[in-house]
Amino acid sequence: MENDDHQSAAAQLAAVSLALPKLASIASIDDEAAFWGRRAARPVWYRRTMRDYQARYLEGAGQSIVDCTLAYRDGDNRVVALAPLTVVRSTDDEGQARARVCSLEEGVRAPIYVDGIGSKRRDDIAADHVEFCSALARSVGSHGVRFVEVQEGAELSAFYRALRATPARAWTEVGLYTDLSLDESVIWGAVRRRYRSQINQAQRTWDVRVVERPSREEFDEFRLLHREVAGRVTRGLSSWDAQWAAIQEGDGFLVCLRNDERRLVGCALVATTETDGLYAVGAYDRALYDTPVSHVAQWAAIRHLKATGRQRYFIGLRLYPHTPLTPSEKEVSIAYFKEGFANRFVAHHYFDLSL
Repeated sequence: MENDDHQSAAAQLAAVSLALPKLASIASIDDEAAFWGRRAARPVWYRRTMRDYQARYLEGAGQSIVDCTLAYRDGDNRVVALAPLTVVRSTDDEGQARARVCSLEEGVRAPIYVDGIGSKRRDDIAADHVEFCSALARSVGSHGVRFVEVQEGAELSAFYRALRATPARAWTEVGLYTDLSLDESVIWGAVRRRYRSQINQAQRTWDVRVVERPSREEFDEFRLLHREVAGRVTRGLSSWDAQWAAIQEGDGFLVCLRNDERRLVGCALVATTETDGLYAVGAYDRALYDTPVSHVAQWAAIRHLKATGRQRYFIGLRLYPHTPLTPSEKEVSIAYFKEGFANRFVAHHYFDLSL
């Protein structure tokens, strides 16, 4: 977001007469740059370019966005934690105004910290953030707030423990990841067996290339393929522009598949940081539905991420039909496909807090 967006966020927070948590402020571009300079691991969800894309996506669907992302500081005014936060306003099918507090794509995400921060400060920030988000949700008329915490290691985080202290309804989903620190032969061996032969076949059938700096024409070719496959325009041009801008900043790449006539038959967009990758969107020719177009795109993405020094690749959630996220049959099928490339399964904890 630009600086005027931050001013709008600050104005909204002032208008609802809420006190920010101690040593917290709306994050500026400089705040975020200082934060990333003190942290090695860089998850894609927290990247400004990803937040900008998600905001443009929601705005294209008629929702209004206020970016309230917070920077938490220490006594020396150094940024020690970053917490993506958004107020999203919309109108329901009956014309009623609705508002929710979130981190754009789903629930409110946990603050993340600079390397080396003490456990007591983590605990304090996590507790403050849960309390503040709950108060902010009440102030905009929301009857609840959803939180989500990705469990990175064996130990439960400060954010998880702070949420467990509330009466929120909790459940867990399975995150699908590829650990890119492993040897490529190990990563390949973990790919679902029948996919491996299909990928080998696809590599002989199509020209598969990773394009780190696609031209605008190449990017629009992907956008038009997506529209053709979907059978309609599914989102506004501004959201595609945001993804294009992110790639130009080095926060993503395309995997392009072409046939002998050089026609684009499949394409995947992978969002990136210096350490991580995230499968953002793909489009594959419907006429090739029974062929391994998407399979080889995933493998090419994994190989490129590893070759460029990234450490992990988030492919998506392993959705199941009986969970509170209530995925469609198609979403469950896609999740099963993605599972075939994962070698690490991470708990994504959800908390629905009624207010």
